[in-house]
Amino acid sequence: IFGEISGVGRITQELIYTTKSNNLYFVRALHNKPINFAREFIRQYVSYFNPQFLFFDVWGEKYKVPQHGLLYLSFGVFLLVFLLTLHTQLSDKTKIRSMLFYLMALSFTLVPAAMTYIGSPNINRSAMFGVLLMPACGYGAYALLQYRNRIPALLLTGILCLEMISFGSVYYFNMNSVNALRRQDGV
Repeated sequence: IFGEISGVGRITQELIYTTKSNNLYFVRALHNKPINFAREFIRQYVSYFNPQFLFFDVWGEKYKVPQHGLLYLSFGVFLLVFLLTLHTQLSDKTKIRSMLFYLMALSFTLVPAAMTYIGSPNINRSAMFGVLLMPACGYGAYALLQYRNRIPALLLTGILCLEMISFGSVYYFNMNSVNALRRQDGV
């Protein structure tokens, strides 16, 4: 994001010249490079939490499996259960340090990915984020299985199996594509 290709310098100049305020210090305080770099970094960072990227369609043609995101859709339910039960984890004094360490590691994995501009959000740059989301999904699935009525857990397990079969068939169908932007570089 610090290179010329991100356009932060150009955007800063445009914002300064198009502002209709006569107070030059106020304009420069609001429209300067550190603020615009921070805004661009936050925009890149937040783009990795977009449900479209996480669950439905990974952007970037090179690594794309059509209609599949970084995670299976049923993992979203497991993550939601994890977030709903997070307060019980943080209320237990023995688990608070490990949970805070996990949440910090999860948040820091996207910092290098958010520092880049081209092809963002990128599935390769966010691979560690996907890996670190798995313990949260596992805890959410475990908490769902501890629920008295196991029908939602069994239903989600069936949906997860169907998602795996769907991903495997779409991946198998697209892996022999002749397009160089797909799987086998034009074989």
